[in-house]
Amino acid sequence: LHTAYRRQRQMCIRDRYVDAAKFEQYSSLQKEQAMMQAPVVDKESAGSLKESTPVFQDGELAYTVESVTGGTFENNKVKVTRRDAKVCLSVNVPAGKEVFVQGLDLTFKAYNPQDNRKYYYKKDASVYEKRMEDYLYTTWREPTSLVVTANMGKRSDTATLYLEHYKYFWNQDQFLLCLGNAYSGSQKITLTFSEPGEYSFSSLKVLTEDMAQLKQQIQNQQKSAVKNVKFTSNYIEGTAESAGDNMAVLSLPYSKGWQAEVDGKKVDLVKVNTMWTGIYLKEAGTHKIVLHYRTPGLKVGTLISLISFLFAAGFYYMIHRKRRHS
Repeated sequence: LHTAYRRQRQMCIRDRYVDAAKFEQYSSLQKEQAMMQAPVVDKESAGSLKESTPVFQDGELAYTVESVTGGTFENNKVKVTRRDAKVCLSVNVPAGKEVFVQGLDLTFKAYNPQDNRKYYYKKDASVYEKRMEDYLYTTWREPTSLVVTANMGKRSDTATLYLEHYKYFWNQDQFLLCLGNAYSGSQKITLTFSEPGEYSFSSLKVLTEDMAQLKQQIQNQQKSAVKNVKFTSNYIEGTAESAGDNMAVLSLPYSKGWQAEVDGKKVDLVKVNTMWTGIYLKEAGTHKIVLHYRTPGLKVGTLISLISFLFAAGFYYMIHRKRRHS
């Protein structure tokens, strides 16, 4: 979701915000575009910022199914009858577009090899290999994850989706695979599905994003960037021009260990864009922003350690003194 910030790595000043509750309803690609237009903030933390309604410029490409190997594809349902089944799509990509494959509301029903062993055999497998597969799957368990891979030309991207019975399951039911912007014209996209079973989607789309508009948004942010930035591993400073009621957005992971000052006065940090750091600038003018990092709990931990040491030293002294007298 944070591709936009990996692309630019800067601090900028924004005068609007995107409501975090509404942000959660957007698709993955729309979330990236929303973050490029305004920081995503809880309404309670937005201060006097005006709410922004993002303008989405993602487009959808029509595609035709060229071939399916190891399964079938119909009505947004892929039935995989062989491991690593492949679905080949034909699309026409306009120039200057970045291409994505998006799958939404994925549900999966595994094929049990004890009932359908042929689904797990390799193509042209020998009798010996089939017997080995039969032996391996006598104690079959339903897979805990699925791997979906997309290829276009030399570009590929992969998503691993963990299923509900996996202990670290986090309700992931969609994926967005990026295939870059290096190709245009008539292209082939190959989707590979790892496990035999039924993959059902509410939609499976090929989307595009206009690179010229994205570059323009980045340039607009650079015009309002924080200037004179200096930083070390635990210190950051810079100057910001604010028109009043602005938000300084930093491509810095939010942590309670960071302490911020604006013009020498301590201020609270705001979590923006789900994981980054923001500083609310209420007053208009030029402001000096300083951040220091101190490990949370370090002072308390040091004090406890010191007290424990003094107690142990006192106890040792008392025992040693008592033995000398006796």
